[in-house]
Amino acid sequence: MKWSEVLTREKLQQYAGNRSYAAGIDYAREGTVSGLMVSNDSITAYVQGTETYEVQIEYNQDGDLIAECSCPYGEEGNFCKHCVAVGIAWLDSANSAEGITAPTREGYREFLEKQDKAYLVTLLLEQIRKDAELQNRLALKIAQSQSTTPDLTSYRRTIKRTIAVSGYLDYGETHAYARGVDSVTLSLAELCESGFAMEARQLVEYALDELTHQLDDIDDSSGNISGVWQELHDLHLEAALKSPPSPQELVQWLLKTELAMDWDVEVGWQDYLPALGDEGKRLFMEEIKGRWENLPELSPGDRSAYSGSRYVLTKLMTEFAKEQGDIHAVIALKKRDLSSAGNFLEIAKLYLEAGEPNTALEWAETGRATFRDTPDARLLDFLLLQYTQRERFAEAYAILWQRFMDRPDVRTYEQIHNYAEARGDWEAWRVKCWEHLRKVREEQKSKPNDGRAFYRDDAATGHSEEVRILLSEGRSEEAWDEAQTGGCSRDLWLELAKLRETDHHEDALRLYREEIARKLDEVTGDYSEPFRHILKVREILLRTEQGDKFRSYALFLRAEYKRKRNFIKLLDTNRFPA
Repeated sequence: MKWSEVLTREKLQQYAGNRSYAAGIDYAREGTVSGLMVSNDSITAYVQGTETYEVQIEYNQDGDLIAECSCPYGEEGNFCKHCVAVGIAWLDSANSAEGITAPTREGYREFLEKQDKAYLVTLLLEQIRKDAELQNRLALKIAQSQSTTPDLTSYRRTIKRTIAVSGYLDYGETHAYARGVDSVTLSLAELCESGFAMEARQLVEYALDELTHQLDDIDDSSGNISGVWQELHDLHLEAALKSPPSPQELVQWLLKTELAMDWDVEVGWQDYLPALGDEGKRLFMEEIKGRWENLPELSPGDRSAYSGSRYVLTKLMTEFAKEQGDIHAVIALKKRDLSSAGNFLEIAKLYLEAGEPNTALEWAETGRATFRDTPDARLLDFLLLQYTQRERFAEAYAILWQRFMDRPDVRTYEQIHNYAEARGDWEAWRVKCWEHLRKVREEQKSKPNDGRAFYRDDAATGHSEEVRILLSEGRSEEAWDEAQTGGCSRDLWLELAKLRETDHHEDALRLYREEIARKLDEVTGDYSEPFRHILKVREILLRTEQGDKFRSYALFLRAEYKRKRNFIKLLDTNRFPA
């Protein structure tokens, strides 16, 4: 299978969608694609967007395209505009009038293998001058190759230069930065494999320190930097196991690393146990216990003394207690932090695990009473289960009713429904719920700014919550009447339209036409959503033998929105009217 058989403009549009395809064509025309490299099974290139992004396109045995891009959208698995730009660049080069095509990877290799060493050295030196990443990679190679002992000073200098951040590193820049740190990790891994595990460990520690100092200046929403930090740490573990430092030295490094990191990365001190030995483990546990005992106890609502290090110390102390199988020791640890309702819940669960359900209930009830103004949903769920198991249904209903009063929406309504239905109480509770809904609605109308508005409602969406609740019960006609009386949000009108397509098609047609007009007046560029509604109108009219009305409607849309070229093109593609 050849690239000319699998890579076409039509396939690029199919994979990327209209918007990304159009943007990719613009990128290709603007000359943003560079370094285009083709082999039998892949096309690679760089695309200059917000940053310089790396693109690779491959295909499988069925001819399906598989593309990767280092941009944020591409890293989420999407076929982005940069992938389109590379595909278009290749197609343009393959179809150029001059007959000049982009060299293949094999073509570059064949050419370079024929050149003399002096030419290649000159060529590489010129590239080193322009490419900081390549410069750092080779500097690490040089430091590794000098004499029989690695040049640690050169290593540190290159590591510092690679990891240093100038200014703030935003989301789009982290991929290229992470690639540079990866080159450091690879070089240190080679050093470790070459019999210099102690030196590799020391250099990894230096690299991790440097990286930790930069974290406040990096937006790692993509997870690229925490990923390279984890890889460096994994290499440190490997080197420490090959060439263990003294237990005291390793304990101090583990403490510093555990307590300094606020990021979601795994240090995993247990993995170091073979290097720590029994003495190192004892020292580590003593150090953690000493720091833990110096922490202040936190009372309800007190978050002033909370920190990432407190979280780590609590986690480690909990691990120690669990290792001893002492659940009451774990409970004692948890009782030193009563700053949140969630912590009361954790203690309640631990007492339940310890076989003390009454004490568990007492702690849960205390947590609820203490944080009555800021209830914790998980704690209330726990109490609901405990009351139900004890057949204390009045207290269970009180929790559900308070939730509904605080947030009268479809979710809290369904919670009461499900609970009451299982106990044969639903009809009475349904009447009570609707009385409350009507009461709150009247209060909202008379005092629109009194803070009693429905949870997901405002004046523009009318009786949306009532409509949503009725639809959840399958009462579509009542939902329609409610919407007619008080209005509702657009998504609910469309849901009602779908329900009325068969038995009340005129209602459905009116709603779809209104939505089509609204969308066409608002939208520019991507008309896929209003077009889906046009297809619905067509389906209904053809089914009810009113095809002539659809033709008239399509002609009206052409005349009314003739200035929207992409929309007219969409009608042309689908041959509307027809």
